[in-house]
Amino acid sequence: MQPAIIFNSLSSKTTEEVLSGDIVYRMYGKWRLYYIQVPVNLVYNIPVHGGKFYLGAGPYIGWALSGRFTPASNESPGQSSPANFSFKAKFGSDDRSNFKSFDYGANVVAGFEFDNGLMINAVHDLGLANIEVGNYPYEKTRTRSLGIALGYKF
Repeated sequence: MQPAIIFNSLSSKTTEEVLSGDIVYRMYGKWRLYYIQVPVNLVYNIPVHGGKFYLGAGPYIGWALSGRFTPASNESPGQSSPANFSFKAKFGSDDRSNFKSFDYGANVVAGFEFDNGLMINAVHDLGLANIEVGNYPYEKTRTRSLGIALGYKF
């Protein structure tokens, strides 16, 4: 078994509708969300000279820390928008929130552990929770990530 604590940065390009006074702006831009994830993988080790290769999979849970939407430009096609209209993500379950705070899913990991405890691996996370806030069945947002990690085993 291989537990871990991971700081994960996720981003997504999207179009957001923002209400400013009586005007609704459609803005194309990018969400960047930051999570702490705790995966617990079952790992199979393949010993070799100098260390071991390992393959594993398991569930993870995650908690949102912060996030921000940044428009790609100050103007959307056919509409103008307020200058520098970047805003922070709001996490929760009420109507004022952008995303839910809690995430869960499954991940797979493959890597190499050197005899001195240094580890390098590739990880793919597949979010199973819908983190979108709202009651619209067609609006679903799930996290996905692919990353390379460097670590040390105590």
